[in-house]
Amino acid sequence: SAKPSHDRPFTDYGTYYFRVRSVAADGYEGLWSDPAAFTLVAPPASPAMEEPSVGDKELNVRWQDQGPGMTYRFQMSREEDFQDLLVEEKLERPEISLPMPDKPGVYYVRTSTIDQTGYEGGFSPPQSFEIKRNWTGAILGALGLLVLILF
Repeated sequence: SAKPSHDRPFTDYGTYYFRVRSVAADGYEGLWSDPAAFTLVAPPASPAMEEPSVGDKELNVRWQDQGPGMTYRFQMSREEDFQDLLVEEKLERPEISLPMPDKPGVYYVRTSTIDQTGYEGGFSPPQSFEIKRNWTGAILGALGLLVLILF
């Protein structure tokens, strides 16, 4: 049997009150229930990210602090749609330092805020950065291989 329900869109955050009553097939209406309430709460804001800092051996990513008690979810991917994650971490601070990725190419990072109750907001717009091939190491490696082959 179908369960009675009522869908209603809400456009504003805040506290809403409701009550229900039964209506029989013959039109008889039961008593109203005691009022009940629920509150629609805005999700935590998406933190604004700084441009990732790419060093020789370390990648540093920072974003805007969302205040006391907030934690963050950080994700890194080689794909802009984040379907295949390379890194996913929950963090206490609005920053992360990671070893530099091995493979050259474009990488994407994003983060979300999680409030004290575990309610998570949406992700920030992704930031991208590029790791360029280290040609010096590749050339030295090839020369070393050539020297081994010749001697």
